[in-house]
Amino acid sequence: MSEYKFELPFPPSNNTYYRKVNNRMVISKRGRAYKKTVIEIMHRYGLAGLKIDFKVNVRVQLFQPDNRTRDSDNFLKGMFDALTECKFWIDDSLVIENTPRLEDKSENPRAVLLVYPDMAKSFY
Repeated sequence: MSEYKFELPFPPSNNTYYRKVNNRMVISKRGRAYKKTVIEIMHRYGLAGLKIDFKVNVRVQLFQPDNRTRDSDNFLKGMFDALTECKFWIDDSLVIENTPRLEDKSENPRAVLLVYPDMAKSFY
């Protein structure tokens, strides 16, 4: 079991990732473009098709394109769905803990992800 660290483009928020069309929620044009880009990047990294099948924790640093107020957890769904689509992991339900962190404005807006096996025993 390894840990994986990689960068992805700054993701669209859930507010722009989905659109309601004929009473159905669908992935927006922007969301589909983001997903396609992530899949291409993961292929370049050699991480597409990895098919992680164990529980993981994910830390995400979000380097923002500007200093608007944002909810840090509003950016994970699109990234995680794209990682599922490219078969980095079998399903994002394997993510049992995630920690998003919003960083200040950056000249290079991006998401830096660290994915590592969950080795902790539950304290509940």
